[in-house]
Amino acid sequence: MPIIYPPVFPEDGKTAEYKCEGVGTPPPTVQWTLPSGEVLAPGESTFDGRMTVSSTGTLKIIDLMQSDEGAYVCTLSSDGGKAVIVTNVTSYTKPSVTTVTVTRNNLTTTASRDEKFEIPSNSRATLNCAAIGKPIPDVNWFINGILVDEERDGVEVMKKSGSALLVIPTTSEDDGGDYRCVASNDAGKSDFAIEIIIPPGSWKVEEFSRCSAECAPEGRRRRVVTCVRTDTNAVVSA
Repeated sequence: MPIIYPPVFPEDGKTAEYKCEGVGTPPPTVQWTLPSGEVLAPGESTFDGRMTVSSTGTLKIIDLMQSDEGAYVCTLSSDGGKAVIVTNVTSYTKPSVTTVTVTRNNLTTTASRDEKFEIPSNSRATLNCAAIGKPIPDVNWFINGILVDEERDGVEVMKKSGSALLVIPTTSEDDGGDYRCVASNDAGKSDFAIEIIIPPGSWKVEEFSRCSAECAPEGRRRRVVTCVRTDTNAVVSA
């Protein structure tokens, strides 16, 4: 019965090595059967030279690529019998943020890195980030360096496989800042940052009166409310 090792996940473009050693008198012979069906003995290599078997039976794969995925079978043979070891190889690729979109006033724009976006106060805004990688990366949003989770006040995050949608139901000046999407998997990380600017909003009231705003959650600035008198256009800010 073959011995099946747990899958291994080397990163694309790297060098991977898999040992296959046996003991006995006389020492067992070693041969590797590749996913393509090609058989390599110690000292042999594939035509392109990327896969070689050392004198001790170690298989080396140089510049690993996705086409190298599959089952690699090592067979140890001696007068006493055979032992078969199967190693399943699946390559990993670092994540890459493919697109970040910003939707404001029902208009969706594909962002460039470090681009600045001005969004009106008291409006709805959505930011979507999509990434690729193997395995599928986990995608998160950070605002001014702080991870955005479901418990953050005034912001919603909806995550799907390889993407994260950030929703600001009602924007305020406090929502401005650095917005960074980070995609990560076992092979590494990738990020994409943009800047959101929210100008102060204004509200018109029927008569001139004192205006105020409740304090925002702890750690955020108080909103500035501007009131306008309809007959004289007199303005007061609070």
